[in-house]
Amino acid sequence: MSPSPLASSTRTPPAAQISVELVANQRGDNHDGSFTTMVTALVSDIFGHPIGDGSVVLFNITPVQGGVTISAAGQTGESPECDDGSYVADTGQQLDPQPGTAYACVRYLRNREGSLVTVTAQVAGIGGLIQTQNQIRLPTAPPPTATASATGTVTATPSATGTVTETPTNTSTPSDTGTPTQTGTITQTATVTTTKTDTATPTATPTATPTPTPTPRAT
Repeated sequence: MSPSPLASSTRTPPAAQISVELVANQRGDNHDGSFTTMVTALVSDIFGHPIGDGSVVLFNITPVQGGVTISAAGQTGESPECDDGSYVADTGQQLDPQPGTAYACVRYLRNREGSLVTVTAQVAGIGGLIQTQNQIRLPTAPPPTATASATGTVTATPSATGTVTETPTNTSTPSDTGTPTQTGTITQTATVTTTKTDTATPTATPTATPTPTPTPRAT
């Protein structure tokens, strides 16, 4: 009887710890109503060192949920054994082989975006299978990049500063300062000096007094 892949692929020293997590909170669009995201399992020995390449890690969704699948297995130090093309194309993240790391593809329908699922990862280790579980949230669509259009509205505000050019019309108010020229009417008070010409009337009184002398009536 041939040994199971788990037993035959385990290297020495054997696995002692395993953990599983999303590679990133991102997804690839398969353009068929489904998306692909990636999970990674990190396996180490009793010293905390990554185990050798080629150790098989089994993946499951626990409990099984409709509209969500996961690739059955991945090998440490190897590229993903699933189609990660849409994920790499849409996220730009190249999944390079790493020591002690095994990848798996999680594929889900559009109506499962944001759902919580529990991923189980198993590897053969000291005394048998070593297992871990982690609850992950299936990535949703990235937020729209409409912020660039919002900045365009900011450029419209300089048009408001154009209204500042209307303030020079207030220069018409200095024309009101021409009213101080009316203070020139104060020169009309100089006509009061004409009243001093009335003092010429006393010059007429000395000539009137000597004329009425009746000397002929004495004879």
